[in-house]
Amino acid sequence: MSDLKSCPCGAVPKVLHISTSASGYRYAFVSGDCCGEWEIEFRAEYNYIDSVECMKLAVKAWNEAKRNKRSDDWISVSDRLPKDGAYVDVWIGERIADILYAKNKFWDDMDLFSGPEAITHWRERPKPPEDK
Repeated sequence: MSDLKSCPCGAVPKVLHISTSASGYRYAFVSGDCCGEWEIEFRAEYNYIDSVECMKLAVKAWNEAKRNKRSDDWISVSDRLPKDGAYVDVWIGERIADILYAKNKFWDDMDLFSGPEAITHWRERPKPPEDK
C-alpha cells in the first residue's frame, strides 16, 4: 500500500489491519503492521471489516489522522513525562544527558539522578542506524 502516510514510528506500513470496535460495525480500528503501537478509531459506516469500502475508509482515516511531533522534538517535563522504563535524552542547563526514567524518577547509572529539577525537557532516544 504505497499510498499510506508513515506511522509516528517513522515507518510506512505495508499492510493495514482493521478490527471491529465494541460498537460493532459502525466504528472500527485501523493499525499498521510496522510497530503495532498506533491505532485509530474510524467510522466504518456498518461496512464489513473485510470489504473494499471499509478498507478505503481505513486508509482515509490513517492518512488524515494527526501525527504527533517527531520523536527527536523536545518535550517539556511540565507537558508530559517519559514512559516508565524508557531511556531518554534530557536537557540539563546547557547540555544533553542520557537518562533512564523509571518509577516516576530520572536515574543516572542506576542512582537517583541528583538535581532532577534542572531537567526541563526530554526526548526519545533516536533509533540506531540500520546496517544495509
